[in-house]
Amino acid sequence: MAEVFTQKYIIDYSMCDRFNEWRLDALLGMLTATSTMHNNTHISPDSELYDKYLWVVTQHDIRVNHLPQLGDEITVSTELWGYNHYFCYRSYEVTDVNGKEIIHIETTYTLVDKDKRKIVRVPEEYIQDYKTEYIGRNKDIVRLPKKITPTHSEERRTRYSDLDSNGHVGNAVYGRWLLDEMGLVWLEKYNYRRIVINYDHEILDGEPVHIERTDPEFIEGVSVTNHQINNEQQTFAKFRIEWTKR
Repeated sequence: MAEVFTQKYIIDYSMCDRFNEWRLDALLGMLTATSTMHNNTHISPDSELYDKYLWVVTQHDIRVNHLPQLGDEITVSTELWGYNHYFCYRSYEVTDVNGKEIIHIETTYTLVDKDKRKIVRVPEEYIQDYKTEYIGRNKDIVRLPKKITPTHSEERRTRYSDLDSNGHVGNAVYGRWLLDEMGLVWLEKYNYRRIVINYDHEILDGEPVHIERTDPEFIEGVSVTNHQINNEQQTFAKFRIEWTKR
């Protein structure tokens, strides 16, 4: 049975949007903070692992039943439930003050050499303490379109404030870019209920990127948009969002 790590938070003003709801970038940032705290209970921040390598998210699959609001107390529980040679699988459960699950996230991580910027094998000695399961194969992930035919595109150049301590655009920034591109008129009527994010390549300081999306498509009663962040050379990230009316 995998070890479960739990942390309580209160949704404050800095985490909310104009509707007093938990912002997507704040949600993504809290996932990183919670998993980092969990890792630090097993691995010293000044260990060889952190000196040579960095954990990188390759996919988030976020399912939302209800977004917490300003002043709400939430609990984030996470477990590193499986791994193989190159990937680790972590789940997160966000519950309200009554213990009801309001958000569930499945995340895939890999370990990257800081200097070579290449994926490396996960050292088993760093994983054993989590009481996690070696699953021997890659978990099935949500496949997103390799290419989309965008109807909207916005160019953006990365700035200093977009970068995290790993020297690339932080995961939370993607969430901010996504919703900024949808615009207030749409967000006044719709809220996201599921977001799948595939991170393919890191975005570095000063890189110009295109944030592209399709028009909403209604599939089995659900409004769906597909998104990509790319430039002329490569695709950095792909997204699929399912929307529900407010």
